[in-house]
Amino acid sequence: MNNTIGNPVKYEPKSVALLSCNLDDMTGEDISFATEILLESGALDVWTTPIYMKKGRPAVSLSCLCAVDNRAHFANLMLEHTTSLGVRESIYNRYVLERESAFAVTPMGPVRVKKCVLPSGVVREKAEYDDVALLARENGKSLAEVRSEIRTEAREKQREIPKADEL
Repeated sequence: MNNTIGNPVKYEPKSVALLSCNLDDMTGEDISFATEILLESGALDVWTTPIYMKKGRPAVSLSCLCAVDNRAHFANLMLEHTTSLGVRESIYNRYVLERESAFAVTPMGPVRVKKCVLPSGVVREKAEYDDVALLARENGKSLAEVRSEIRTEAREKQREIPKADEL
């Protein structure tokens, strides 16, 4: 497989299981609780999608992405914590960028930052929402202001690092 500029992709797909069930007789709070249980138990991702069932009944499709080896465990959790009588399963290949986490120190406080390298070599970084929200609350600022200050701080730190030809 190649990326859009012709460089070979440096990772192999990993198989994952997608479990899903349709729910037309649960409250939003109960669905939220089931979602939390799945995430706390190690699901890779959990989401809901609004759907319509027969006779135009509004419902929710609950989806759980998990490791193939753990699919029976998560199917059991879905059956225990929802009103569903069955869970569907599909196996997919998933391409995942390698990532790392680091701490950025800012004048407002530390922030966890996720970093990944795209197949093209471009580096993508993103500050963790929970840390940004905490700093915004503690400093009486908006999320946008805190993110802007984090980016500015990162650019200034990069300028402090001498380039190879300056050494």
